[in-house]
Amino acid sequence: MCEKIPMERTIKKVLNIAHSWDTLYHSNEEATKQHLVLPILSALEWDIFTPEVLPEERVRAPSGYYRVDYSLRINNKVVAYIEVKGLGTDIFTNTGALYQLINYCTINGVDIGILTNGIQWIIIKAYESGKSLEERIILRIDLENMNTHEAIERLRYLTKENLSGILQKIQKSFLSTHKFIKEDRDENKEKEKTKSSYNSLSRPNGAKLLDELTPEDLKGRPRLLDIYIYHKGKWYHVPVERNAWAMSLFAVVKFLWEHGFDDLYVPTYVERTYVRSPGATDVIRPWHVYRPENGNVAVSKLKILEEKTGVKIAVRVLKRY
Repeated sequence: MCEKIPMERTIKKVLNIAHSWDTLYHSNEEATKQHLVLPILSALEWDIFTPEVLPEERVRAPSGYYRVDYSLRINNKVVAYIEVKGLGTDIFTNTGALYQLINYCTINGVDIGILTNGIQWIIIKAYESGKSLEERIILRIDLENMNTHEAIERLRYLTKENLSGILQKIQKSFLSTHKFIKEDRDENKEKEKTKSSYNSLSRPNGAKLLDELTPEDLKGRPRLLDIYIYHKGKWYHVPVERNAWAMSLFAVVKFLWEHGFDDLYVPTYVERTYVRSPGATDVIRPWHVYRPENGNVAVSKLKILEEKTGVKIAVRVLKRY
């Protein structure tokens, strides 16, 4: 009980400050960080005067490098990123900031994201196969509208000890899921190879296997580009962003990774770190996927993935006329 008294006092102080200077904290993120967020972290026994709580850490993002508000470190290893918004942003309803935070986490291999405006807090898993953004949220905390003792109990998940525990559970779950998927995949791999479903009768309407695509199919940017992947006895439709060949490789890598395929390495195009411009790279942790320059390059890389994984890929192209 005594351990909770400092946190209870801190919460009351933070709420008093927020109410007294409401207009300031609605738009001033720097003031929110200094006056509302750091006191909470300090009460959670993070040493805010050391690199345990590192401000303005430089992180990769899809279009370059940015600064995340704070990184939390245990034994000099980053365990979570914190993104802070002003009180004017309702983080429970505004998902834009959450997507931004997830982007930072996924690209840089950080498992936990924490989003806050000083009063509202969200703790989220950066990535979990098959789970939506909403389903990956671990906790929501509302210091203003929640019972104080309940808020304290939830905030205590953010102590160093408890955050480490959450991290271990995430990693254990992640590894066991991929082990199960990999074993299941290996068991069915030989069966898939003997299937005759790659012929034109079983293929999605109008789709061609990679070897059947013509130079005309690969020229320019199509009006419509649909990719289909044959996996475990059926065809899956894989949407391609902007119907562009440049996004086709990422679409396929994302599907394969989410279905348990571990080895997706394609030299200089699918790597575990940036090898080219971040602006032309898309990321699904841990893979950094460089956008193919044209249809010919895209198909050559897709063929490598076919060979590595044993799936079959078909493409339906509608040209612009």
